[in-house]
Amino acid sequence: MTAPPQEAALQALLQRAAEQVRLLGGRTQGIEEAVGAAVSEGFDAGPLRERLQALDGLVQALTGMADYLDGLAEAVEPALRVDPAAALGRVRQRDLARGLAGEGGGEGSDPGSADFF
Repeated sequence: MTAPPQEAALQALLQRAAEQVRLLGGRTQGIEEAVGAAVSEGFDAGPLRERLQALDGLVQALTGMADYLDGLAEAVEPALRVDPAAALGRVRQRDLARGLAGEGGGEGSDPGSADFF
């Protein structure tokens, strides 16, 4: 027997997605800051320097994506509802899936873990 659809407001789903992207941006910024501190303490980034500098672009891109998703959330009709189950089924990281489902996750999770299911 198939579970009945669990529809949710698209606006809320977009806002959750924006929040998860912001959390990822914060983690990425934390990595960028840690690398910057290591370089200032003498770590020779050498040939990796160009790739490491791309972290700043990644942080900015994630912030832009979150802002875009927030803009879509503001523009979408509040009454519009969809069933997110199939889309959530594609997300393999448990904490991210929980955050997208509105069950927490993301912020309090251990960024070093890869909790796949």
